[in-house]
Amino acid sequence: MGKTELAATAWLRAIFAPRWRFPVIAVLFLAPTLVGILTRLIKHKSYFADFRQLVCAGQHVAQGLPLYGPGSACPAMDAMPFVYIPGVAHVSSGFMGVLGSGGFTLLYAALFVLAAVSMVFTLVFDRRVPGTPQERVPTLALITGSAVSWGNIALPLSALIGAAAVVLESWPILFVLAVALATVVKPLYAACLLPLIYLPRSRVQRAGLIALGLILGLTPVALFLFTGGEAAKAWSFQTEHYVATQASGFGFLGWQTLLFRYSGLGPLTLIAYAVFTGSSLLALLVIAARGGLDVRSKVWLSLAVACLIVPRVMRYDVFLLGLGLIVTVYAAEALSVRAGRIVAGLVYAGLGIALLMNFAVGGNQLFLITLLFWGVLVGLAIAMVRRPGEADAVETPALDIGPAAP
Repeated sequence: MGKTELAATAWLRAIFAPRWRFPVIAVLFLAPTLVGILTRLIKHKSYFADFRQLVCAGQHVAQGLPLYGPGSACPAMDAMPFVYIPGVAHVSSGFMGVLGSGGFTLLYAALFVLAAVSMVFTLVFDRRVPGTPQERVPTLALITGSAVSWGNIALPLSALIGAAAVVLESWPILFVLAVALATVVKPLYAACLLPLIYLPRSRVQRAGLIALGLILGLTPVALFLFTGGEAAKAWSFQTEHYVATQASGFGFLGWQTLLFRYSGLGPLTLIAYAVFTGSSLLALLVIAARGGLDVRSKVWLSLAVACLIVPRVMRYDVFLLGLGLIVTVYAAEALSVRAGRIVAGLVYAGLGIALLMNFAVGGNQLFLITLLFWGVLVGLAIAMVRRPGEADAVETPALDIGPAAP
């Protein structure tokens, strides 16, 4: 990553200088999440509403009932609409056939808790990811109580991708398989293959890994779309309606709803999304080329950008954004110490405000974080193009995305 200690975060190291402050501050940033979980428990509110859609779908498969459209709901379960391909429901049905619905729920809960703990460990304690533990602790503000209590399968999938990203350089096939699995469940996770462009392998190997991930992840979805008949049409309608109008999230579609009071996928939305995605990817290329970053940092920055450009960023997806924010501070300091301090101020002020908002409104702070990340990305890239830093003279040529040979 270049420097091991940043001038931009000297004030942060001073805050953490007494060792006892580290666990105290970590608990502080996790407090809204813990309070949210405990509050639901005390008030006897339901947990795992998103998981119950898997149970509902599994029961419908066993009973030969429709998964989409009229008659697909399970009102008694208070379950969310089922928006995955039928293969996911068949897997749920298989587990329920062996373990029963109660056993399946316990197994999922155990894996879910393990994933949440893994997420926190990767964000804060794992020394194989960018930044120091002290620099990464504030990213815990991105985890909300509702992200855990809803039990959405995206959280363990994100944790799995994060864990695989840690060992990407040594075991790229594990990362490809993790992203492919997530893509089968949620096709937009295919964007998470983006870090492979910075893998220190030949261009042919990188292209092969990306192609493998796309084939494994998208083939089941494509087969269903082309052979599913009316069920596929119903799935497309139900998914688009739910994603675009009922739960647009905290990314691009959420910004559209928040700023313009419009929810939908019209022509103007698609054009604006193309501009947003293009600017995000171009900014990634510039920062990776001119930010003095090592492979590990480029991997996590590109993974964060992949999360950002997913149109519907939800509470349980933003875990992958946190380390990308930290990497932008390092890249900015490669431009100049002043730039590093400006970006560090923006990033940590944003995370601090997010913590306060998490206490007050729970979840809506994620609008701030996604907007902040996009703004920092584009602004930093523009600054680097206008005034390249010292790293540009000694590191990679402009817009290079990796070695041509092993």
